[in-house]
Amino acid sequence: MFACSLCGFEAPFKHFGASLPSVCSFLEEGWLAVDPFSIQARPVFLGAPCSACGRAVCTAEACSVFYSKRFCRPCARSNAEAFPAAVRKAAPNVFAASQQQ
Repeated sequence: MFACSLCGFEAPFKHFGASLPSVCSFLEEGWLAVDPFSIQARPVFLGAPCSACGRAVCTAEACSVFYSKRFCRPCARSNAEAFPAAVRKAAPNVFAASQQQ
């Protein structure tokens, strides 16, 4: 069972990795499920470990940001200056606290 350490979202997953065999691949390793509402086996990327601290985070806009690697909200905020301004602007739910300072 995948569980986001920030928002508590939980969902069963089929595979941990960057791809579902013979279906598609992603830019990062994470928890993958199969879309239960799709006739064909389509993957759903549930979340991934934060590349800085390792905690499991979902892909919700308020929980994480992907910029070459996945970063949880606390790690992204504490390292906001390392992200380009365009990334900070595109993910206001993640960087909101750091932009107010």
